[in-house]
Amino acid sequence: MAPVPGVSFVLGDFSNAETQATLRQALGRDVGGDGMKLAEGMWKDGGGECEGTADVILSDMAPDLSGDKFRDHRRTLDLAYQVLAFADTVFASQEVRKNSARTKKQRRKTVLCKLFKGRDEEELLRHARSRYEDVRILKPKASRGESGEQYMLARGFKGRV
Repeated sequence: MAPVPGVSFVLGDFSNAETQATLRQALGRDVGGDGMKLAEGMWKDGGGECEGTADVILSDMAPDLSGDKFRDHRRTLDLAYQVLAFADTVFASQEVRKNSARTKKQRRKTVLCKLFKGRDEEELLRHARSRYEDVRILKPKASRGESGEQYMLARGFKGRV
């Protein structure tokens, strides 16, 4: 992938703590981490740390499909929980740094992540609702009707519970 000005591309397994630390460092902080240094070869743009904050965490991740709908559903739920935990560390660190009541900007903090439809999604939605003011499921128009692909949209970060 050709470098894009102002964009840092991190290649790694999101379930790996080192990859998440690298992503936090790309946002200009080591929140919730243990001070791990960037792993050799993870930066694909030759960049390094950048300054900034995140208003949106977007995850289009999906596991390698097994063909077992329940197993694939559970694996996307596991990824979604990891994304929410990551967002907690990023968004909560911004809240702590400001050391103030929730601001209008804090209420705009949003997570959008892919899920496969299944029986256990309600548990994830309850978890997300404990942290976000508005949580809903969206089905993209471009997605085939018979596909179980959908997205959870969580807006208005309330803080860690």
